[in-house]
Amino acid sequence: VSIGFLPSFGISYSNGNTSILNLFDQASLACQHAKQDFKNRIRTFDPSMYNKTAEDYHILSDFQDALKNDEITFWLQPQVRASTGSIVGAESLARWIKPNGQMVPPSAFVPVLEKYGFIPDLDKFIWESVCRWSRSCLDRGLPLISISVNVSQVDIFTLNVPQHFCDLLARYGLPRSAVKIEITESACGEDSQKVRDTVQQLREQGFVVLMDDFGSGYSSLNMLHELNIDIIKLDAYFLHLDNTSDKKGMRILESIVN
Repeated sequence: VSIGFLPSFGISYSNGNTSILNLFDQASLACQHAKQDFKNRIRTFDPSMYNKTAEDYHILSDFQDALKNDEITFWLQPQVRASTGSIVGAESLARWIKPNGQMVPPSAFVPVLEKYGFIPDLDKFIWESVCRWSRSCLDRGLPLISISVNVSQVDIFTLNVPQHFCDLLARYGLPRSAVKIEITESACGEDSQKVRDTVQQLREQGFVVLMDDFGSGYSSLNMLHELNIDIIKLDAYFLHLDNTSDKKGMRILESIVN
């Protein structure tokens, strides 16, 4: 009955021909699935569990090749000022397009990269691609548009993010205003001095820092107080208003904006 103690069990049945090592591997894999489910802490091995793991590894392997073969790119989602209709910025969105034109949806590969700690490979590639594109725009005499790029919690704990961006912009001769740093709400929500220090260092270096998807998880005003975020991006959930919640939703939106 201890609060917070949740044992998990993985079960594998022998058919009489299965070796002890294989039984252990299967039970361990079932146990991994049990740890991901807070309601069902006892899981029995199913061959589909192997399929999911094999699928993840297949994506990881293909992704490394995709980076080398220029299959990974970014699209820009414009940010428009409602009062004038003018484009005032953009957000970079990672896209994986295979040589045959088939697109691998982000929902299929981004969670896998995050799960196994490979998301910095994607993020660093996108960061540099954005800077290279911005440099090419300047060289062609086009106006510089500030582009938001994503920084994950794994990036913060594995890289010196502020120094990495300073070096990147210096390499391409771009001002600090060329990029805005977008940190997910889940990363901001971590009670970590490392996250707070990274945000502070970025702002001291002249970068604008955004919090993405505010309101999608464990947002709190205390979080905003501690992190000194420049811009809050409200989660689209706040805009899903109907006849029963429109007044309440609008009051919440007005309060946050104020």
